[in-house]
Amino acid sequence: VTQFYSLSVHPVPAVDFVIGGTQDNGSHAVTTPQGVGTNFKISGADGSFCAVDHQDPDTMYTTFQYQTVRRSRNGGLTTQDITNPNLSQGDVRFINPLEMDPNNSNRIYQAANRLWRHNNPAGGGSFGWSMASTQSGQIEAIGISKSTPNLLYFSSSNGVYRLPNAHITSGNTQPTRLDMSQLSIGFISCVSVNPLDGNHIVVTYSNYGANIHVAETRAAQNGLNCTWKDISGNLPDLPCNWAVFAPNNPNGLLIGTDLGAFRCADITQPEADIIWTNESADMGFPRFDMLEVREADNSLHAATHGRGIFSSYSYSQVPVAEFGIGEDSACGGI
Repeated sequence: VTQFYSLSVHPVPAVDFVIGGTQDNGSHAVTTPQGVGTNFKISGADGSFCAVDHQDPDTMYTTFQYQTVRRSRNGGLTTQDITNPNLSQGDVRFINPLEMDPNNSNRIYQAANRLWRHNNPAGGGSFGWSMASTQSGQIEAIGISKSTPNLLYFSSSNGVYRLPNAHITSGNTQPTRLDMSQLSIGFISCVSVNPLDGNHIVVTYSNYGANIHVAETRAAQNGLNCTWKDISGNLPDLPCNWAVFAPNNPNGLLIGTDLGAFRCADITQPEADIIWTNESADMGFPRFDMLEVREADNSLHAATHGRGIFSSYSYSQVPVAEFGIGEDSACGGI
């Protein structure tokens, strides 16, 4: 019944170690190989966003409600405070985004009324934070490119922004604003960057009544001249909370919603032909707050708000042919 807001998975294939932030009950590590099991608490309060170092998985980060950031160097057994002293509760969201650079695990970014960066969170302390953008407006989501190092996107109440060279930007750096006139007005809950293409991003909206729930652009580098495609398809009118590109399928997408997880096998289809299928029949249709793919074994992990954490290794399984071989005779057996 644990209500997870977030999760981050151990980077080594087949290692059953996932951390996640939970409502009212802190951040926990889940280590059971399969099925329901126990976990241990890493930090308290309302657990928010978290991250496991993908180069040194004994190092990890958890967050409390609002701005608090904790670091552990021993697999979550003890933690130290590295909270940004420049931030107060009024600067951040209650469950506030924190993202690790996929190309440099010793760099993390935190949302606030500006974007903040820490270039040595594993070894530094609270005073290692620096402002990374001029853009004001409370940040809602952060997405970082893997294929184009140091390219970062973030959304705020003012729109979606593209920030190249985010590892060296400062409080004087102006990001590029993307055209938003084709999209909904609402809360952008996730900015997901295609791991194979830094200019291909997907955004999700987590509010009811939006005319678009999921949208993509494949030309984010064009800024105000970029074009968007509505890939909401046959989705019902419900909050979409997270999106990840499917393992082993560059055209596939998975989204977490308030009614479970949905999958589209091919988002390259015309808007009218986009079909989503609900993949949550065996899970009771809980609210899915976050999804994460572990690239090392193409496993998929999901944080649900009410049914704990689920994992799937189906994307790493070898396909099995659903037909058999039979014998028949023709022309008298000749």
